[in-house]
Amino acid sequence: MSNQLLDPFRGKGHIHSPLDDYRSLFYVAQWACVFHELSLEDKPSDPDHIRDLRADLSRHYKTRSYTTHIVATAGMEKYEYGPWVAKSASFFSAWDYSLNLTRAKWIRIAESKGHNKKTFR
Repeated sequence: MSNQLLDPFRGKGHIHSPLDDYRSLFYVAQWACVFHELSLEDKPSDPDHIRDLRADLSRHYKTRSYTTHIVATAGMEKYEYGPWVAKSASFFSAWDYSLNLTRAKWIRIAESKGHNKKTFR
């Protein structure tokens, strides 16, 4: 779920929007990527990095949010995280950027038309 829906303080007055659903799909895709079973030849030489990443994605949403930022930034090395996660970082970075642009557009629409069912559609 999006942080706005999970955070009892930031989420006060937050109205569920399609962006919450898009962000949820983004988190699920990252989780699936990080927990993807690696073949023996693809295993990182230092598995602590991927183990820690998996643990952090499974914790509190604030930890997940920080970890999501790590996954969505370039610079993840395949010897630390395995080639699957390292190659996916640029994809998640572009997706995160797109979600942030879409969020800015949604805020402008919601402010101009109001938070209602018609705007949601």
